[in-house]
Amino acid sequence: MDKEELELRLLRAKDLVTEAQTFPSKYANNNRTLIEFQVDDYIVLSAENIRASFRAEHTHNFQKRLLGPFKVTQRIGLIVYRLNLPPALSRIHNVFYVCLLKPYT
Repeated sequence: MDKEELELRLLRAKDLVTEAQTFPSKYANNNRTLIEFQVDDYIVLSAENIRASFRAEHTHNFQKRLLGPFKVTQRIGLIVYRLNLPPALSRIHNVFYVCLLKPYT
């Protein structure tokens, strides 16, 4: 095997590796949508990661799945938002990832 053939094989192997790395992301990105909110929009917050001790309901069966509506006070980056939470939820950090937020209709 001479030097040129070895370089061609290395180049081909690099191409195959980059193709294999981008293949799964092509299918994963089909299901993703970019959700954007503006300041002063009203949204609801998913309650899946908020314990019942922070909310009025203490029984698991009657917990709400969405909390709100809350007002967006600041956009931090592309996918993080600061919300205006009521005093009852003051112990919770008021910055949330966009996948936990839904528009209030």
